Amino acid sequence: MAVKKYSLKNDGNKNLSENFKVREFRSRDGADEILIDEKLVVLLQKMRDKFGVINISSAYRTKSYNKKVGGVVNSQHIYGLAADITISDNAKLEEAAKYAEKIGFAGIGLDNNYQMFLHLDTRKNKSYFRYRANGSTYSVNSFFKTLKKGSKGDEVKLLQKNLKKAGYKNSRSAELSVDGIFGKDTEFALKKFQKDKGLVSDGIAGPKTWTAF
Repeated sequence: MAVKKYSLKNDGNKNLSENFKVREFRSRDGADEILIDEKLVVLLQKMRDKFGVINISSAYRTKSYNKKVGGVVNSQHIYGLAADITISDNAKLEEAAKYAEKIGFAGIGLDNNYQMFLHLDTRKNKSYFRYRANGSTYSVNSFFKTLKKGSKGDEVKLLQKNLKKAGYKNSRSAELSVDGIFGKDTEFALKKFQKDKGLVSDGIAGPKTWTAF
């Protein structure tokens, strides 16, 4: 896949995928040239299929427009590799960030405090970050919580649901309970899952384990 160059005037209404057109990726300063990474479109369509209607608030930016809006000098937007999106249900932004990590977005920025949007890009090296309410950011290793025996809560329930859906049972070959408590049965099922996926079978659910589901 590669970054392609389009004309807003000539190609604006061209379909890039089932739900996205060229004009949605335009620079908001009215420039005719639009740069769009093919991989970005493919991954955004997966997001659209999962979460419904997606609005692209900012995608390609000319260098002058990027400077005007306060973007960093080497913003992924100026290369056609990035899109800032909003989804219909703000309560699912955290879930959307996790899904974006799972399907392969290398750059992900989550703002679920103030402007309620998700920055997504296809840069080469991984960069995940969260926005504070004042607009500053801080880096995170993953949007998934690392879980192990003794962990409790909704994230554990999600892990148990994923294991159960994948067909994994407890040590007695019975249905795995979805109770939000990471006990020996969840650890047993998780270790089997990790072994089957070629991961380190340590019973700890980190980023590699989460994205294997």
